[in-house]
Amino acid sequence: MLNAARGQEPLSLRRYALGIVTRFEDAYGGGSWQRAAVEQLEALLKRDIREGVLAPWNPAELRAMDYSRYTLHPHWRLTRERILERSAGRCEKCGARAQHVHHKTYERLGEERDDDLLAVCEPCHAEEHGGHLPGPLLSAIRQVLGVGAADPQPA
Repeated sequence: MLNAARGQEPLSLRRYALGIVTRFEDAYGGGSWQRAAVEQLEALLKRDIREGVLAPWNPAELRAMDYSRYTLHPHWRLTRERILERSAGRCEKCGARAQHVHHKTYERLGEERDDDLLAVCEPCHAEEHGGHLPGPLLSAIRQVLGVGAADPQPA
């Protein structure tokens, strides 16, 4: 499928991201460009997927990923953001500030429907997982949120 705006095939995510990173390294040098690059990349991903510049991700590849890696993928970050926007940043169970997005089912991982997902606070998310969040899941969530390492979970 050609991108009508440019008369070219849509770019792969890897090629697209490399172009963004290169531009930011040139503009900012060193390590100071990283946060700006991530923010700019997320904004550009949204725009360019909508406009057909960037090919959408392959759901089979997303499902094959380790869950921790999946939670860092732009597809999940954009999906998570959409669900948090839907709930106006509030937990859909108790009304507190939502920090997590819970999968009610993993059946459609990589191509989740909005009704597969629930914006939740940490206590409600733990409740959805039987009272505590599994260590690997909590680690992945904290990595996405940019907070410290996971606390050990009871067995």
